[in-house]
Amino acid sequence: QHVDPAKFVTFGLLTPGVAVLRVSKWDRVDKLLDRAFMRIDSLKPQILVIDIRNNPGGDATSMTPIAHLTRDTVSVGVFFGPRWFDSHAGAPTARDLREIGKLSSDDSPARLFSELRSHGAVVGQVAPRAPYFGGAVYLLIDNGTASASEPLAYVLKKTGRATLIGTRTAGAMLTALPHALRDGWVVIVPEANFIAADGTRLEGTGVEPDITSESNKVYLALAEEVARKDQYSAAIIRGGSYAALKQYDDAERAYREAIRAAPTIESNAAAHRRLAALFATRGDRDAARREYQEVLRIAPADSLARAALGKLK
Repeated sequence: QHVDPAKFVTFGLLTPGVAVLRVSKWDRVDKLLDRAFMRIDSLKPQILVIDIRNNPGGDATSMTPIAHLTRDTVSVGVFFGPRWFDSHAGAPTARDLREIGKLSSDDSPARLFSELRSHGAVVGQVAPRAPYFGGAVYLLIDNGTASASEPLAYVLKKTGRATLIGTRTAGAMLTALPHALRDGWVVIVPEANFIAADGTRLEGTGVEPDITSESNKVYLALAEEVARKDQYSAAIIRGGSYAALKQYDDAERAYREAIRAAPTIESNAAAHRRLAALFATRGDRDAARREYQEVLRIAPADSLARAALGKLK
């Protein structure tokens, strides 16, 4: 059954300064990610959040974000299978990595298994790709972040290119393929191991976050980091997270903080709009109307507030 890769990627702005790229699975998403980074380049946010919580892995398009976050070619690590041990006593060393064949993130998934079966090992590499994003990056991870997601997390952490927030990744890095049996049965057999470019084995250990946080509270942890650069964006993120947790009083305080910290008329109106939506969620229609009226006082052309206010009458 054909699945549209577009269902795995979403992109948006939390605030003008903070972009969020969510990838739920790595499945032919490279072109979609390229387009997302083109939008990032045009919108010019200072901060990029990449959310790969509960991303179970998939194909080598998981390396695409690295291509837009580095100016130099990066060796991700080496995949090696049973054939490697026909002529070697142990796993590939750092010296071996220089001599093993290279696999680009642009190569087809079939080439990975072809190289493993022919030569026993292959090194994964990522070349830089335009446009480059040079701002701060936060990667959200959890125990469901697995397989192809884990080298991405490890490289971004080891190179210092991203701050990881959440819980340790799954540590599920054995590369496996399904093999059909009789009567409709399928067996999945591991065909390769993986070690990072510095020799670290991720199978069974995973990748530890820089900042530990429960999965449903990662945006609160993110807000504390963002607050060092942008008080308004931090308050908006905090408000949204509290609202999702149904801690409505805390959410209201956060949105009122955002109103005080708003740097522009547009951002002030956006904070009032979020506060109005919060009151509507709580069933306080009078308070919601007042906030939408305030949005229209600040920004008379705000069609979203006008439409929402019409529904409350």
